[in-house]
Amino acid sequence: MARRMSETAMGGLVVATILSVLLVAVALQSGPFSKVRALVPMASLMWYLTTLVACYWLHAPLLADGVIVPAISEMGISTSGRLMYRVGFGFCGFMLAITMVVVHSLFSRFHPGTGLESGLYSGLLASAGIALQGLCTLRLTFSAETGAHFLGAVLTMMGAFSHASSWNDWFDALPKTSPLFRRGYQSWGLRLRREMLQQAGGPSVSVMFVIPLLLQAGKRLGFFSEINILENCMGIMQWALVACIGLFFCSYAFDLC
Repeated sequence: MARRMSETAMGGLVVATILSVLLVAVALQSGPFSKVRALVPMASLMWYLTTLVACYWLHAPLLADGVIVPAISEMGISTSGRLMYRVGFGFCGFMLAITMVVVHSLFSRFHPGTGLESGLYSGLLASAGIALQGLCTLRLTFSAETGAHFLGAVLTMMGAFSHASSWNDWFDALPKTSPLFRRGYQSWGLRLRREMLQQAGGPSVSVMFVIPLLLQAGKRLGFFSEINILENCMGIMQWALVACIGLFFCSYAFDLC
């Protein structure tokens, strides 16, 4: 039987949601150079990390023998885990969407009308995918909700890599005299994202993402029921990939400082 959330944990979840909404309200009301906005991508990453830790603790009694690193989606199956998964990833996607809006607003101040929209839309697509796969959790059998969950995961992957490629190309096309390159530590995010995108090149990243999804879908259809060693490997791959995506988007905190 899965663990249950305590009343204290439930209260903390409520407080976290209220604080997140207040942060978004303040960030949207503040100017484009307000350092408060840098807290938004950090809050998105904190929702992701907190959700992982909490869902793992709640789901731990349900882990099959030999499974130590389950697929992230598997941890939202129980009732209490599903609540945490939905709220956590729902707010993670919401905060990421706000991040895209405020970053777009900031960059447009320096270089208006230079083709930032495609990166904005793909970033919002990734945000919507995160929220969708969070709100529509996995079920024990293949269902419409399970299908929507997988769709959300695919949208997250497509949006994240399209956004990274689009905005990095946009940065590369800027003149060397752009003020975005002369902002001290505030330009660290740009360097970090470039490095991460270069390291993520090639088909290997797509394989790391697709194989765990296929394994999860196959289990819902009655296949792959006795491959716990492979499931651990798939879990590690998925956790590593999602962590890279989270760090990529969180790096916008440097730009917003």
